[in-house]
Amino acid sequence: MVSQAVVDALRRFRSAQPFQPFELVLRDGGRAQIIWPEAVGWHAAHDQLSYAAPDDSFIHMTLSNVTEVLLLDNQADGKANDTAR
Repeated sequence: MVSQAVVDALRRFRSAQPFQPFELVLRDGGRAQIIWPEAVGWHAAHDQLSYAAPDDSFIHMTLSNVTEVLLLDNQADGKANDTAR
């Protein structure tokens, strides 16, 4: 089931002005960093998510695989903070 909190966080982070990179935390423990707003798209009604991979391809999965959306820290360590579930 798609979490409304995740959908709301995706919408809020992607439309933020100025845009700040964020990270998707996946159910399997994986993470995906979103560094520009056009790099992620979703369709909640169909449980679909697509995001840009490092090799310039796109990864497609179910949106329900996203458990958290985190704002990336601006420091060089790249760690995420400011959780939205």
